[in-house]
Amino acid sequence: MDSIRERLLSDALSKMHPTFDPAQNMVKVPFRSRGYHTRIENGIVHPNRDSIVYAVACLDSGEPALVDRAEAVIRTVISHQDQAPESETYGIWSYHQEEPLEEMAPPDWNWADFIGKELLNVVIHHGDRISANCRSLVDEAIRHAAASIRRRDMGPHYTNIAIMGTYVTHLYAEIYGDDEMLRYARQRLAGFVKHTKQNGVFTEYNSPTYTLLAMTDISRMLANWRTEESLELARWLHDFVWHTMASHFHAPTRQWAGPHTRSYDNFLLPKHYTVIHLATNGEVSLIDESEMELASDLITVPFRCPADVVPLFAEVREATVEEVVTRFTARRDEMSASAGDNRVVNCATTYLGPAVSVGTFSLSHYWNQSRPIVGYWNEPAGTCCLTVQFLHDGYDFSSALSATVQDGPVVAAAAYLATDNGDTHLNLDPIEDETIVAHDLRLRLLVTGAVGELIVKEEGSTIDIHGAVRVRVSVPFARLNDADARIEIRRNADEVIVDIVLLESEPAPIRLTDITCGLGFVINLAPDGSPSLTVPFGRANDGRLELEAGGPSGTLRLSVPLTPGPKTAMWAASQREIRPR
Repeated sequence: MDSIRERLLSDALSKMHPTFDPAQNMVKVPFRSRGYHTRIENGIVHPNRDSIVYAVACLDSGEPALVDRAEAVIRTVISHQDQAPESETYGIWSYHQEEPLEEMAPPDWNWADFIGKELLNVVIHHGDRISANCRSLVDEAIRHAAASIRRRDMGPHYTNIAIMGTYVTHLYAEIYGDDEMLRYARQRLAGFVKHTKQNGVFTEYNSPTYTLLAMTDISRMLANWRTEESLELARWLHDFVWHTMASHFHAPTRQWAGPHTRSYDNFLLPKHYTVIHLATNGEVSLIDESEMELASDLITVPFRCPADVVPLFAEVREATVEEVVTRFTARRDEMSASAGDNRVVNCATTYLGPAVSVGTFSLSHYWNQSRPIVGYWNEPAGTCCLTVQFLHDGYDFSSALSATVQDGPVVAAAAYLATDNGDTHLNLDPIEDETIVAHDLRLRLLVTGAVGELIVKEEGSTIDIHGAVRVRVSVPFARLNDADARIEIRRNADEVIVDIVLLESEPAPIRLTDITCGLGFVINLAPDGSPSLTVPFGRANDGRLELEAGGPSGTLRLSVPLTPGPKTAMWAASQREIRPR
């Protein structure tokens, strides 16, 4: 381990040691729920995943005094695994000691992958340092986790779990001589590579969180697997994942340009810059060494950036990256008469300019992990980020859909509603009887980061957020039934909030198929002094929202249904084009 990694591990452990609870032999940390899988909303908990990561870090330190502590944590975590093959939750763990699997809502099967991977780290790096009894428990727990992963057999569409589960089952098979499991893992790997080559992108498209996680597990494949045919496929994935990251890196702002299928943070974290530094041997240094930070489970990963990718992290260019993300077909029995073609293509557009980056999905949703519209630019005090949310009673509404058409830094967008895409989550809490209870519905345009010097002005349905870059937001159409929305602007030291308020009332049931709801808006990110484009136009026409706006190369046109319906049918009924001048 080099000196940087040794210092990173020491720093990580210095933060983790105070969380160790010797009474429970687990890590004890504050917790706040994202709203799904667990019924625990907040409080102090003993998490299984954090605890096993801590145990591995203790072993990685090489300190003899920490071996006994690590073993105690490992034994405790393993005791929380469901090891009954006849059980529906076989091979997995609950999130927390305080909440057994049967009390979760629902259990998260990914924990077989996440914790199984850490137990494999114990075996491959420290198998000779732990006691024979503890090693026996680890071997058995890995066997159950691998069997659980195989039973679940996650497909290639769930990118990070498809990769992680393949890594776990393949390495398990090689270590323990399980030929049948090895055949399964190799078949799964081949299927994932084929799926990725056919699509040209990961299904979890351009995710700062999960692309890094995929990169991590692919790097582990190259370091720990021994089957040459599998290593050849892993090498292809390794180059692919690095090109994905670098091609969306916006050098002027040092941010990962959107759009992002899944993200937990609006800005890159020190861990991203640290990984890039380590993977390029310091050739790309985006962070001072004193500020580097890395979670303990990433420190021993042998990251390596391909030589031809390295220059992309420093390249300032004006370019547009356009990629097809998904293709699917809406069922004819779901289609409205005006829907037209039931073949649906979702495209991602990323504009990378000298001053700004703007990314959009042509079709998406407003789940809290989704970033269907995101822009970055620099102000003198730092970087700003613009994102868009749709909130149901203050929480991101997964059944709110997004449709966009983008031309350079100009985005014409519509928000409209589906009846079947879940409330707080895409599929864990499906809407029942096409009805929600709501007292507040609003679209939120949120600017975060260095907002202190920004000037915000509202003129009718147009909001100017003015600094080194002018962000102009126009809202020519926003209506729930026959009531027009109102605009509400707030700001604090870290945020500028522009809310387009569709509903404020006492809580009441809303049957979605009995309403009309649509919101059309246009975002233009341009350097200060850039000429304004044509005034956007929006209207309701024959049950549809129709939106027009001027872009650099032509007229942007977007049309979506106003009456909510099934998600795929609503997406299929969306129409978008750029009409050249």
